[in-house]
Amino acid sequence: MRNLRLLKSLRCLELQGPGTPQCFSVRTDTGKELIVSEYSVTELDPRAGQVMNEVSLTAERYLPEDGSGTVVGIQDLPDQESVCVATATGDVILNANQVSTL
Repeated sequence: MRNLRLLKSLRCLELQGPGTPQCFSVRTDTGKELIVSEYSVTELDPRAGQVMNEVSLTAERYLPEDGSGTVVGIQDLPDQESVCVATATGDVILNANQVSTL
């Protein structure tokens, strides 16, 4: 691993959203980031520093509204046009319906 080096670093101080970021994934086709908190999934364009879209996980009843839910993983599945989110309780959320808006 000694031959690895950081090519680019981006920072977005403007990201304001509910909860604390727990996991993230990078969309390989667009370079946008999917950031998951205990309340929502947020799509961020790091180059523009803008939130592109946000989908609530509590409004859809995937996670409890009190913020006690924990997300342990997120994976973008571009070939299936969906996003997969795993929770600490063992639930796996495969969201194909809102991926076009995400």
